Amino acid sequence: MVRIIRSVIVVCCLFISLQAFMLWTATGRKALTRFPTEELTQQADSGLSDLFSDTGLNDDLGEVQKLDNRFTFGLLPSPAANAEAVSLMTVAGPALLVALLAIQPIGWSKRKSHHKNDSE
Repeated sequence: MVRIIRSVIVVCCLFISLQAFMLWTATGRKALTRFPTEELTQQADSGLSDLFSDTGLNDDLGEVQKLDNRFTFGLLPSPAANAEAVSLMTVAGPALLVALLAIQPIGWSKRKSHHKNDSE
């Protein structure tokens, strides 16, 4: 029975890690997790390239690139300590650690319980 429970734990942990990896791949394999923000949307709508169009500084460079304001599931969490704390490493890392612990043999716990019986 213990072997079945451990197998189920390992399979579930591997599925969690696989789903996290697939989400990271689907959102562009960025280094840091990012959520869309209202500030970036307002800046993109205000036309940043229009601010310096009269100076001629960027005439050789072409148009200013638009800001990327979309969700990215990053490899590492964003330095901000809020919702961006989710990442591939914070989701898949603990799941893989639990899977590794589930794979460990149970001989140590048997010896420990057997040791308690000897001392009584």
